[in-house]
Amino acid sequence: MVGDRLCPADAPAIRADDRGFLYGDGVFETIRVLDGRPCHLDRHLDRLAAALRKLAIPAPAEPSLAIRLATLLTANDLARADAPECAVRISVSRGPGRGPRPTPGPPTVVLTARPLGPGFHQRRSGVALRTVRGLQRALPGIKSLCYLPAVLALAAVDDHEEPLFVDDDDHALEGATCNLFARFGARLVTPPASVALPGVARALLLQRAATLGLECAVEPLPLARLAHADALWVSNALLPIAPVIALDGSKRTADPLTPRLEALLGPAGRAR
Repeated sequence: MVGDRLCPADAPAIRADDRGFLYGDGVFETIRVLDGRPCHLDRHLDRLAAALRKLAIPAPAEPSLAIRLATLLTANDLARADAPECAVRISVSRGPGRGPRPTPGPPTVVLTARPLGPGFHQRRSGVALRTVRGLQRALPGIKSLCYLPAVLALAAVDDHEEPLFVDDDDHALEGATCNLFARFGARLVTPPASVALPGVARALLLQRAATLGLECAVEPLPLARLAHADALWVSNALLPIAPVIALDGSKRTADPLTPRLEALLGPAGRAR
C-alpha cells in the first residue's frame, strides 16, 4: 500500500527519485499482527512519530495510519481472528527530492504485510548470537531505512545466527534485529537506548518484569560480564522474546524463566 493506494507487492510503487530509495532517508516500524489485530500499535506509532520528529520529516496522522493498516489487512484477508500470524511494516521516507540535501515535500508512506514463515517460528525456540565488530546501527535509537549495517552484519554470520553488535570497548550493544537482555541473579539488564534501539518489546519487559520479582537495570554490558550471565534473551516486536542458546559458539542452557517472560508479552498482555 503506497499512500492510500493498494497495489501488488511486485508492482512499481515509488518514484525513482524517492529519498528513501536513494539515501535511506526515513524510518520504519514492524508490527506483529496476531489474530487479525496489531499488537502494541499505539507504542509503535508513538515511536515512529518520535523518530520522524528527530529527522524533521512530517509525520502522517496516526488515525490515518491506523485506517490504512486496517485496510491493508482486510485486503490481504489478514484481519480475521483465525488469520495466520503476520508482520506489517510501515515505512516513511522524506519523499522525492533532488540531491542529498533535504528538501521540503510530502513524505512517502508505504505499508506492507507478510505472514511469518516457519523459520521465524523456529527462531522463537532459541537464537544463537555471534559478535560482530566495526558495525552498528546507522543512527542509534532510530529505526532508520538506512539498514546497511544490519545487512552487512547478517552477511557476516551463518544463516542460523543473529549478529550481536559490539563496540570498540567490547561492550555488547544489540542484535542486528533485536535487543539484548541478560539476567544476573534477580537483576535483568539491557544496554542503554543511547547505543541501541529502544524496542517496543524491550520497553514492555522493563516495565513488567518487576511482577516476576526481577530488578530491571539499563547499563553497559561488557562482553566479559555477559559470558557470566545466568541467562540471555533477545527481544523484538515479532519474537517477542527468545532465549539465547549460544554465544560465539559457546552453548547456553535454557532458563526456566523464559515462559514467564513470554507471558508478559503474549496476547493476554498486549496493548492496542
